[in-house]
Amino acid sequence: FKVAVVPITALLVYVTPSMEPFPWGYWLAMAAVAFVGSVTTEWMFVSQIALFARVSDPAIGGTYMSLLNTMANLGQRLPPTAAFFLVDRLTCLDDSCRIKLDGFF
Repeated sequence: FKVAVVPITALLVYVTPSMEPFPWGYWLAMAAVAFVGSVTTEWMFVSQIALFARVSDPAIGGTYMSLLNTMANLGQRLPPTAAFFLVDRLTCLDDSCRIKLDGFF
């Protein structure tokens, strides 16, 4: 479900009206997409914890589950951190650059 929310969000951004104030229908669509995205995120988290509970050794208790959750958190947080670090490295703004390129755009 989470994969389906991303194109819907992109479509919502694409059809954003340019008038001020935004129509109520647009606000309702934004709220609905945000709600569905939040629910799917919670489903994924509960499923992940259920998997960790299934593979954990009951003799150790919650220690192994905490270790698995820590590894999952690191796996989720390291790629964005590396991407933000690489933005400065991949930005070329000097006069020697053939194409002036900002890492954000």
